[in-house]
Amino acid sequence: MNDEHNEDEELEIEPYFSNVDEFVSEYLAPIYDRAVSSGISWCPQWWMHQGAVVRFTALWQSWEEMRINGGASGLAQWLTQYGDPIMATLFDPEGPFKGCSPTRGHRQHEINADDQLPVVPPEEGLFAPRE
Repeated sequence: MNDEHNEDEELEIEPYFSNVDEFVSEYLAPIYDRAVSSGISWCPQWWMHQGAVVRFTALWQSWEEMRINGGASGLAQWLTQYGDPIMATLFDPEGPFKGCSPTRGHRQHEINADDQLPVVPPEEGLFAPRE
């Protein structure tokens, strides 16, 4: 019997939030609202921090996945496994927003040359390419 629906085809479900900015502004900012002067760091221009953009993108994508496939406990799992730990890293005074202010905004600062951790290349052949 021919099924009209190919089992290999997945139903495409539209994301609830259209981009990471919308997710941060409309979801994370309200649920993680707290006194930002009490030992936590925050930057209203979060998108100027690579470390924050990567983490917020991971939070957004995992939230969308849990929304669709997480079942009744999906939100609790997302909060404990992704949301709270990653937000703790972002709020950490030594984290990506160090030196920024919720009222004064972004403060450009270079911690390392080229705005990244120093890296020394390994000797040739130490890591084989994946095949």
